[in-house]
Amino acid sequence: MQGHKFSNDFNGDKTRRPGSIHKLSEAAAEILAHPVAIEVADRVLKRYCINYRIGSSTAIEILQGEKAQVLHRDDDFYPIRIPGVEFQISTMWALDDFTTDNGASCPARKTCARSRG
Repeated sequence: MQGHKFSNDFNGDKTRRPGSIHKLSEAAAEILAHPVAIEVADRVLKRYCINYRIGSSTAIEILQGEKAQVLHRDDDFYPIRIPGVEFQISTMWALDDFTTDNGASCPARKTCARSRG
């Protein structure tokens, strides 16, 4: 498993991120295909496209002593913006308690309504 392959200043060096987790875990593949997940993805993404694909299925294990990531948007790498159009969605499923102490994400409230320019 290549969990440390993506260690860097942004991802951290005390975090494991094995990719293609759906190939390693039947349960992960079932979550990706869960009817509610598909329904949400369809509602958000199919308004502007015919189909879409999974870009990443990564497990993330944040280890003791990892520093927090800087506040960021997961879609900042797209070179264009079209008002009202989402190019991707991100989901997280916590497999254990999701707390500040173990690296839980902190959503930035009310940011989805702000200008993304």
